[in-house]
Amino acid sequence: MQDITVIILTYNEEKHIARCVKSLLPFTDKIFIVDSGSTDKTVEIAEALGAKVVQNTWVNYAMQFNFGIENNPFKTKWLMRMDADEYVLPALASEINQKLATFSDETSGLYIKRRVIFMDKWIRHGAYYPIWLLRIWRNGQGACEESWMDEHITLTQGKTAQLENDLVDHNLNNLTWWTQKHNLYAIR
Repeated sequence: MQDITVIILTYNEEKHIARCVKSLLPFTDKIFIVDSGSTDKTVEIAEALGAKVVQNTWVNYAMQFNFGIENNPFKTKWLMRMDADEYVLPALASEINQKLATFSDETSGLYIKRRVIFMDKWIRHGAYYPIWLLRIWRNGQGACEESWMDEHITLTQGKTAQLENDLVDHNLNNLTWWTQKHNLYAIR
């Protein structure tokens, strides 16, 4: 197991959470979930898979994620950000196992390509792939920027590197849900 904690924010993610957590288990058993009061089986499923779950009232993504960073019960060298509807491909899990401990102390963050699956089809074109995101960073050297939209992890120091393999963003909800989500983005 690698010295890394994965932080996931949840709210009614019973469709996605098992797939996400199971994809992480090949390289870590330190999974910390900050839930916003799920009323479905999200918490039950996550805890059954070994995740540590805490409750925190939702304000916005940045505040919730920074709460997760600050209250992480695992004192690991590395942190990773995942969304509940994402999962790590086996090749990326293997790469994390092989490379994470080999980065010099100067490397504070790792970029990963995100592969978006929409309505069960991989969006490979239209500037949708590859999307490089800083998803792994050294504990104490990064935080979620405080904005109301398009929040990213920012580093306080150090260099970055890129991993070769992908994580997948594959939401299983229907088109109505997706449209409502993007209407809310437009309002924000």
